[in-house]
Amino acid sequence: MKIFVKIIKIGLVFIFSTVVIYLTMAIGKFISVCHVYQIPLPLTFSEEARENYILNLNPEKLEELGQNVSIFEGVMKQAKEASLYSEEELQNHTLTDGHEHTFADFYDPTGFALWGFLDGLVQYIGGKYVINAALFLGISVTIAYAVITSKKMNLALKIVIGYFGMMLAFPPLYMYSWTYRFWKLYEMYWNQDSKRFYAIYTTIFVLIFVINYVIGRKMTRQLNETIRNNENI
Repeated sequence: MKIFVKIIKIGLVFIFSTVVIYLTMAIGKFISVCHVYQIPLPLTFSEEARENYILNLNPEKLEELGQNVSIFEGVMKQAKEASLYSEEELQNHTLTDGHEHTFADFYDPTGFALWGFLDGLVQYIGGKYVINAALFLGISVTIAYAVITSKKMNLALKIVIGYFGMMLAFPPLYMYSWTYRFWKLYEMYWNQDSKRFYAIYTTIFVLIFVINYVIGRKMTRQLNETIRNNENI
């Protein structure tokens, strides 16, 4: 029964930590995108402030944004002009009918260019990169919780396995999940993602350790008080 309860707790820790990490990363990237593309956050501006913000947009950033979309649009238009089929012929075709087609045969160049840009932003904010990072961090937090709360390990073993073990295992496994190969030690252990992981995991590990220590002391104190009260009866 105790093992079953322990498994449920570990599962809940994994789900909760993964969801919280994912939402935190996604929200952070969303705010970053809004800043880069000069999009005012709805909760930070009154209507008057929003109007003033729009009047003071950076024209160069808007021009750069327009160029990014227009380049993709231009490629689509060129592909449409070079199409092997007329508009009438395309009515009897599909992208997967085995004929030579491009997206320009079936999609409006401007609309598809804008869709591609927006799709890239959405993938950046909450796509595969964020999902993978949240899963790996969620697993790391869960392992830290399982190790720290284990009553069968001494303090030294908990630190070796729960802290230093994850520090050694996380960077190569995370990079392998993206590239399907292992890199040089410096590239694996001292890149930007690894440094970020060290900071985040250290904070979480210490926090879990302190919380578990405080709870353990409180439970021990209550148990001792209960024993003393029973002895006095």
